[in-house]
Amino acid sequence: MKSTCHSEYHKLVSVVIKPVVNAFVSEELLKAEWKPLNFLEKPDFQESVKEYKEFEALLKNGGTTILYLPEKEGLSIDSVYCRDASIATDFGLIICRMGKAQRAPEPEAQKAFFIDNDIPVL
Repeated sequence: MKSTCHSEYHKLVSVVIKPVVNAFVSEELLKAEWKPLNFLEKPDFQESVKEYKEFEALLKNGGTTILYLPEKEGLSIDSVYCRDASIATDFGLIICRMGKAQRAPEPEAQKAFFIDNDIPVL
């Protein structure tokens, strides 16, 4: 089977994710940001870490290669949703613009990560 970045249904070969510990960072950051970012309730930090490790294990057990976006100063807890700051295509990653002001730095942070990891950026 040919590999493609455009697929939403083929076997996942590789993926870039942002571990919840790299986005939520701490209980203090969650307390400060969850309401202004319109979360329905404050996430439980420890439970989020546990659930994310289970998610990561599912990916690994499926044979998926994982690259991890790092913690980065100045990014909000919303950076855990890394899929909408860039879009993967067969030609490279399209760097997007975010609607929320608090999320504006995310695309450039991802772009730097992709460049550092020799991932093509359009």
